[in-house]
Amino acid sequence: MLINEYEYADVIAVGPGLCTQTGDRIPMTCKVGDVVLCHARLLSGDNKVELDSEKYILVRESEIAMVSTK
Repeated sequence: MLINEYEYADVIAVGPGLCTQTGDRIPMTCKVGDVVLCHARLLSGDNKVELDSEKYILVRESEIAMVSTK
């Protein structure tokens, strides 16, 4: 696995978490301000959105490789 396959990204928003089949909520483990490592393909796919001239990338928490400590 080459490190070039991954890129760091800043977390600027998170959702409320997942709901289980029984209705229990699993909270997010990432928080706003975290820096995460994602596979580069996630940062260049069709998950891009633009709001008020700002570009964002939507990533599922399960697709995050790690939360950085840098």
